[in-house]
Amino acid sequence: CSDPAACDAASHHAENPIGDHYIRLGDSCFSVDPLSSQGVHLALQSGLQGAIVVNTILRKPENTEAAQQFFRMRIAEWIGRYTRRTKQEYARVSAVCSNSFWRERRGDTSEIAISPPHPPLELSPREPLDQVALSPYLMIDMAPVIDGVFVEVRHVLRHPNIDGAIAYVEGVDLVRLLCALPETFAYCDIPKIWRGHIPLAVGDRIASWLWNSRILVPAT
Repeated sequence: CSDPAACDAASHHAENPIGDHYIRLGDSCFSVDPLSSQGVHLALQSGLQGAIVVNTILRKPENTEAAQQFFRMRIAEWIGRYTRRTKQEYARVSAVCSNSFWRERRGDTSEIAISPPHPPLELSPREPLDQVALSPYLMIDMAPVIDGVFVEVRHVLRHPNIDGAIAYVEGVDLVRLLCALPETFAYCDIPKIWRGHIPLAVGDRIASWLWNSRILVPAT
């Protein structure tokens, strides 16, 4: 027998995840609450993205600033996302088991949204001939993204129902597809409109994702 032992497993993150001569990956960059069961997954993800960042810096030095910005943005998004999720999970348990362990770890949850600001629509409350349009909350911006084995600056899509920004869906340039859509159109016509860009089956899946994310909304 021995005395009880403890190990500090508090979440932490590095203020500077990347510099001119170093990059921090895995737990040396940031760690999440062990109860999230996401530590290994996030460490692998940061390693894969970090490899592309380093490859860009070494082989495309003109993209160094974009590569570093990309990595800082991804780390900041992960930190914000898991901070919110961790507080939400501790708050959920503390509501039914209100002791100091759960209460102290939930922190201040007053600023955490309980649900998305623009909840996704039901999976399919629409008719194929219904007229739809792009959401007024949709924004198109420029940002560094992974393009193959390099970081490049590309057009990206931003929306309240999407974490961060997104440039590709199923390997397809999403902004290019959205720019090909008219102001209003029948939902069933989307794959036909995109026929010159992508196969019909891929267009149907991307259209369904756009609708369920509320990026496509009923036309007014």
